[in-house]
Amino acid sequence: MILILPFVISAVGFAVGAVAGAFTAHAAGENDRQAAKHHRKVANELVDKYTNLQKQYYELASLS
Repeated sequence: MILILPFVISAVGFAVGAVAGAFTAHAAGENDRQAAKHHRKVANELVDKYTNLQKQYYELASLS
């Protein structure tokens, strides 16, 4: 029985480490998702601004 004790302690330590790793990975993934959402928003705003400028350019070009 005493010979099995280190294996049991190791298994419990491994399980605790795996759970902690899963929580850490999930938290990091959430940060990545939030960053991606922000970058998508900024990219969409830039595309809208570019489209409006292009439209204004073509309107001014057609006047001359």
